[in-house]
Amino acid sequence: MIKTLHWYLRASLLIFIVITISGARILPKPRPQKDNYPMLFFQATRDHQIIYLFGSIHGMFQPHVGYPLPNRIVDAFVQSDVFLYDAPLSTEDEELFIKASRSTAKWSDIIETHQIEFLQSLIDSLELPKNEQEELLAYHPWLLLQIFYQLIVAEAGYMSTPERDFFIKSAEEHDITMLPLHLAPIESDFIQYMSHEYGSILYTWMVTQLQFMEANVNLAEALQKAWIKGDRETVLDLLVVSRNPSFAELKTEEFKLYQRINHYLLTAIQENEHASTIFIVLDASYLLDDGGFVSLLESEGFTIHPT
Repeated sequence: MIKTLHWYLRASLLIFIVITISGARILPKPRPQKDNYPMLFFQATRDHQIIYLFGSIHGMFQPHVGYPLPNRIVDAFVQSDVFLYDAPLSTEDEELFIKASRSTAKWSDIIETHQIEFLQSLIDSLELPKNEQEELLAYHPWLLLQIFYQLIVAEAGYMSTPERDFFIKSAEEHDITMLPLHLAPIESDFIQYMSHEYGSILYTWMVTQLQFMEANVNLAEALQKAWIKGDRETVLDLLVVSRNPSFAELKTEEFKLYQRINHYLLTAIQENEHASTIFIVLDASYLLDDGGFVSLLESEGFTIHPT
């Protein structure tokens, strides 16, 4: 069982605007704190420096389940000096993702005729103006399936306010220094390369996602439960494509992505060595998968433990 990677989600969210599902992203109502929820929250220590690490699934949960976050996480955050987070998309970022999401190859060179007909029928079902249909037809085939998958997930209520946005608001309230990480150039490069080199494999992967849904297997609910429980392995199994043995050949490319992000993060930390406590909110796979940022911190002499 696997789940969407953040770089897939970000690309497909660009098209959500076109098909008007933004209403599915609702703010949570106030509810009691969930201090018994472990979640994916870790502390890295070295000498006198503390780095808190919060693994995000980017709002892929029901609002009443995810919020409010446990007190121990919020308390650690408000005591931090610096907040590092994946920056919201700028106009320039959106242009990068739109460019990366468009296919440079003919669909017939990537997928079979019956698969093309299936995608066309999905687009027709949206009843969009012709120019918007043509816009969707320019995208990578696997990405179109991803968009429809995300539509189903959103309509089922599993699209809440991203955790990052909660922390941004809190940082503003507590005057915490915010340092946004501009990952869009890295991620858009990755989407473009992977779509060109592995477009057919990614399409097959998305078909498996939809087959789970047809079999009434709620992957969004499984991800939500694992995230709340702090079940690192299950979250990664649901997030990272290559953890499915059928798609293991993608692991090398995912590792290269992690290396680029790790270098960016480590540089940001080294530039803020004056900060005794840093709080990082980032995609759980970028933090916790093999070769992710936690692995790099351990190699740099940090001690990591759940908190």
